[in-house]
Formats: sequence, C-alpha cells, structure tokens
Amino acid sequence: MKAHKIDNLIKACKGGHSEVAMQLLERGANPEERTAKGKTALMYAGRGHDVALAEQLIRRGANVNARTIKGKTPLHYAASGGNTAIAELLIAEGADVAAQTLRGRTPLMQACRKGHADVANLLLRCGGNVNERDEAGMTPLIHAAHKGRWDVADMLLSAGSDIHATDQSGHSPLMHAAAEGRRSVFELLLLRGANMNETDPQGNTPLHLACLNGRRKLAELLLLRGADPAMPNNNGQSAADLAKLSGNKKLIARMLGAH
Repeated sequence: MKAHKIDNLIKACKGGHSEVAMQLLERGANPEERTAKGKTALMYAGRGHDVALAEQLIRRGANVNARTIKGKTPLHYAASGGNTAIAELLIAEGADVAAQTLRGRTPLMQACRKGHADVANLLLRCGGNVNERDEAGMTPLIHAAHKGRWDVADMLLSAGSDIHATDQSGHSPLMHAAAEGRRSVFELLLLRGANMNETDPQGNTPLHLACLNGRRKLAELLLLRGADPAMPNNNGQSAADLAKLSGNKKLIARMLGAH
C-alpha cells in the first residue's frame, strides 16, 4: 500500500511509514487503537527501529504495558526485533520487564530465542531473571540452546544461568542443543560443565536425542568424545536403535559401526 493512501495509524506503523504515522498523530489519531488480535501502534513501532515514533506514541498516551490477546506487550516486540534503543525507552517509561505471555514467556525469553544478546543483557540489567521459567519450564538458557544462539547462551552462562536446569520434559539446555543439532552451543555447554551422559526421565542421553532427531554431526561429535552408543534408555533402546527411527541412512550406518 502506498504511504499517501494510508489513513490508519496501525497500518502506518506496521508498514514502517513513520512520517505518515506522525502526521496521523498530529491529526488526532488514537494511539491506543487496536487490531482484532489486540496489537497496538506502539507494538508495531517496537518491532521496528524508529525511536522517535515510539516516543511520540508514548507522549500521546500509548500504553507501554498494553497486551495482545496472547499476552504480548510492546517490550516483547522490541525484544523479538532486537531493538535495544526502543526497549530502553519502554523500560524507562515503565514497561514491565517481567511481563509474561499466556505461554509464560517474558521479553528476556523472546530476546534469547531470537538471538539478541544486547537486548537480553539490557533486560537482565533492568531486573530480568536469568533463571525464570515459562509454562513449559524452559529457562532463557534452554530457549537459547534450542535455537542455537551461541552469543546469548554465553552471556547467560556468564550471568549465572543454571546449566543443569531442566524443562517439564526433563530436558536440559544440552539436551535441547543435541536434539536440534546446535553444535556450537552444544560445545559451549560442554566447555562450561554440562554433563554429556546426563539422562532425561525416559533414560535418554544427549546421544539418544541426537540420533532420534537425525542429527548425524552432533552424534559423531558425541562419539568422538566417548559417549556410549550401546547405553540403553528405560525402554532398552540404544542410541543406534533410535537412529533407525530417524530414517537418516548415514547416521544409521555411523551408529551401527560404532557398536
């Protein structure tokens, strides 16, 4: 849509048409107008990088703690977008650093999932909890490991994140890294003291999880480090047995050859 045809503040902010959004505000546009999903203009501004627009929206009454129907706030959007300056502005204006979505995710978790170390560091300095948990029991470090965010994981560990924390499924950061094939984060976690032979409630080790999910390179790394390919889980299955379920032929051949 062409900028000169936009007559709606939310559409202007969503499309990145800052000048149009400013003009609409000058004409009296409601900064608290919402979409059907509860999104506001400030949320779209938070997703972008226009600090001046965000400032203007707040000055004209935009709620820094407004929530969508899923519980996201403008700070969640700024964190997801990696917008440190806007996150700083929102926090200075009273945004709740600990706000949780309906799934229990905070702005810190959003920043960690997206790999925005600078925003995550800001949120920690402003009161974020390095070991907070969402409804699935996942911590910021588990989110970072799951998504393969090395910089964020390194920063969280330096800030005191619990490397042995497990989610509701009993999976640690190392297990998430193994299951998702996040080699660089996996190696970082091992370097920082994670246990290569830890098990989940089903008796699966990181090697089991890597094989089940077809992560050949991660499985090979574990074998080189001395992981036992014959170790059974609670169902009597070895990592090689789970490799067969993955359908990854190269992985199956590698695991069978490791016995």
